[in-house]
Amino acid sequence: MMHMFMMWLQQMGVTPPMMNMPPMMNMPPK
Repeated sequence: MMHMFMMWLQQMGVTPPMMNMPPMMNMPPK
């Protein structure tokens, strides 16, 4: 669910520093 939320944020063009910092969060293994 979290990865979907991040993908949605990226699609919208909203990439907060929190998601930009951790690369693992940007592209989770699941």
